[in-house]
Amino acid sequence: MGLDITAYQGLKEDADKPMTDDYDYDTHVRFWSNSDFPKHIGEKLKERTLYTFQHRLGFRAGSYSGYNQWREGLAKLIGTTCGRLWDNPQPGPFVELLNFSDCEGTIGPELCAKLYRDFVDHKDKAEKHEPYGADTEANAWWVENYNHWLHAFEMGMQDGAVDFH
Repeated sequence: MGLDITAYQGLKEDADKPMTDDYDYDTHVRFWSNSDFPKHIGEKLKERTLYTFQHRLGFRAGSYSGYNQWREGLAKLIGTTCGRLWDNPQPGPFVELLNFSDCEGTIGPELCAKLYRDFVDHKDKAEKHEPYGADTEANAWWVENYNHWLHAFEMGMQDGAVDFH
């Protein structure tokens, strides 16, 4: 088991389709807010509403422990730890991702835009980052995952969302 991510771009509410549990996952999606982070879904998305989408991208963020190690590397990139951010959340780069669920929830387009800017602003530093010390293979995976997240948030900011499942 682990954390899977799906990024959506070009969401449009499908008012003609009644909300049921029986819908085509290839053409429609619905979102839920994580009750521990209710503001992450944003103002533009409605829960339990069916949407169509123009584009979808999925990737595996890692096992739960692997994702959390990757997330610690992201915190290290900005000079902190996840624990410090969880104890005292402060505005800053990546905070909305670092201080979010590691298993389920939705980040709406507003926060996707902010996170995309954070990823772009730190990309050069991230490409040189070595959160796993001398383990070049693990460091390469970390950078590859960084680029997946950057692309996911780029899609999500374009009338989309990033869904954790």
